[in-house]
Amino acid sequence: ITVGKRFAFGSRSYYAIEFGLISRVADNIGDNSYYSLSEIKHAVQISPATFGYMLPVGQNVRFDFHVGAAVSYDYLYSYDAKHGESYHSDFLEDFYDSNSFDVAANIGYGIWYKNFNIDFSYRHGLRDAIPDGTSRDLIISLGLGF
Repeated sequence: ITVGKRFAFGSRSYYAIEFGLISRVADNIGDNSYYSLSEIKHAVQISPATFGYMLPVGQNVRFDFHVGAAVSYDYLYSYDAKHGESYHSDFLEDFYDSNSFDVAANIGYGIWYKNFNIDFSYRHGLRDAIPDGTSRDLIISLGLGF
């Protein structure tokens, strides 16, 4: 769930800021079928700078291309772990082997029909937020503009 504000500059370009609660999912972390880990991290995210370009392609239809940056802080972590035949699931507020704070760059493409939007974005963490490196997220979102 996010809320944001868009500021137009020119007839098709915009600058936007956004604040929201997000969830990131990672599945099958591990290098073999003996051990696997699925996790969900819930975070507060602030996107202080997103720049976009709206391209009209028909009546009430626009393509939206955008790039930006985001800062997030993970406040809750849940996981399901399988090690051989044993299985464990838990919610943790203090989780280990990951950094709670992340900085990311994102790029995306959306389609607007009137005030409705479907958006496809790629978010790439710029710091080691997980033990194996940076977070890389594919994001699909639905939006309503008013």
